[in-house]
Amino acid sequence: MSYKVEARCCGNDQWTTTDRRFDTKKEAKQYAGDVESRWTLCAETRVVTCDEAPNVRFNPLTFRCENLTTNGVACFGAPMNAMA
Repeated sequence: MSYKVEARCCGNDQWTTTDRRFDTKKEAKQYAGDVESRWTLCAETRVVTCDEAPNVRFNPLTFRCENLTTNGVACFGAPMNAMA
């Protein structure tokens, strides 16, 4: 189990997400707060559980996501894609 962030933009009723999966709800909430602060059209975010394995860690000091598998840094400005 892991946590993912979903966002809804102004004028859109659908929730979207990225492939980022967090180990803790706290990390996911920190990332959600970062998304809300950077996206001018973000109406709201939410954190939900999913069955996928965690793949990133959010560093609140650098505001960056770090890949858990390659120790690289995930692309920060990637657009969120609808995932059903």
